[in-house]
Amino acid sequence: MKYQVIDDETLQERDLAPQGEHQFEVIRAEELLSKKQIPMIKLTLKIVRNESTYWVVDYLSESILWKIKHFMAAIGLKDNYSIGELSAEDCLGRNGMVKIVQEYSDKYGIQAIVSKYISTMEKENV
Repeated sequence: MKYQVIDDETLQERDLAPQGEHQFEVIRAEELLSKKQIPMIKLTLKIVRNESTYWVVDYLSESILWKIKHFMAAIGLKDNYSIGELSAEDCLGRNGMVKIVQEYSDKYGIQAIVSKYISTMEKENV
């Protein structure tokens, strides 16, 4: 097998979801506890763009309620937000829109992260 040799930075950037708004599908959702023992849901989002597939990991927890609210609106569960409960099962297989940005950290290098989830109503008003 022959392959093209590329540096670590280029290799990492090639696998990153591009910045911008994208359709996503939740392909994995797991209920976990944070290091501080706060319940959270770890989401793995699948984004397909220009015949390339990207995976972005995001976390929902009570410490970032705005993200839970926006996520629920993006996947069509806006009316369920007032119930005050969301399970991993509720998330799995759902589709929506997300805004991705790329940020650098000393610990992880450059990463594609969720900036915000976009509700269907918000998308219609753009």
